[in-house]
Amino acid sequence: MFDRLREDKKRRYPNQPLRNENGDLDTEGEDNHSLIFFGLWVTAVGTIFNAIAATTRTDLEDALRSNFSIYGNTLETAGNALVAEGFGTYGPDKYGSYIITIGSLTALYADIGNLTDEEVIRTALRGALIEGLGTSYALFGVEPPEDPTDFEIYTIYSALLQLFGNGFEAVGGITELQGGDGEPLYEIGTILQAIGAILTGLFYEGGNRFN
Repeated sequence: MFDRLREDKKRRYPNQPLRNENGDLDTEGEDNHSLIFFGLWVTAVGTIFNAIAATTRTDLEDALRSNFSIYGNTLETAGNALVAEGFGTYGPDKYGSYIITIGSLTALYADIGNLTDEEVIRTALRGALIEGLGTSYALFGVEPPEDPTDFEIYTIYSALLQLFGNGFEAVGGITELQGGDGEPLYEIGTILQAIGAILTGLFYEGGNRFN
C-alpha cells in the first residue's frame, strides 16, 4: 500500500542524505510517522463511535445516537486528513487518504445538514462510495510487494475489511432507498470498518516505530 520508490532509494543508498534539485536536504519526502499513527487512531475511535451509533442492539435515544454519528464522522474526517498530511510523497496513499477524507466529510454533512430523510440516505450513500473509492485507490494503486512484511499483510487485510464495510454501508443505503430495511447491512459495514481501522492502528510499524 505504500509508495515504495523513495524507500527503494534509501535501501540502495542508506548513507546518502536525500537532496532536492537545489542541493539542499530534502525532507519533503519523509513520512511523518507519528502524525500518521495519531491520525490512524483518531480514525479508529471515529469508526467505533459510528459502529455504536449504527448498532440496533443498543438502546440509545435518537438524539444520543445522532450525536455518536456526528462525533464518529468528525473524528474520521480529522483522522484521515491527518494521515494524508503525514505522507511525505504524493502517491496512492496520500491521495487515497484525501479521497477518504472527502467521503467522511460527506457522511458528516448527512448528519448535520438540513436535509430530508431521503437526502440524508443519499448523502450518506455518496459518502460511503467515496470512502470506498479512496480505500480502493490506496490499496490497488501500487504494485503489491514481492516479499511483504507482516505490517504490509495486516494493512492489506485491514484495508479490505474497511472496503467491504463501505460496500455494506452502500448496499444498506440502496436498500433503504428502495423501501427495504438496510439498517442491519449498515451496521455490519460500520463494524467491519471499525475492526479494520483498529487493526491498522495496532500494527502500524512506520519508521520502525518512529525512530
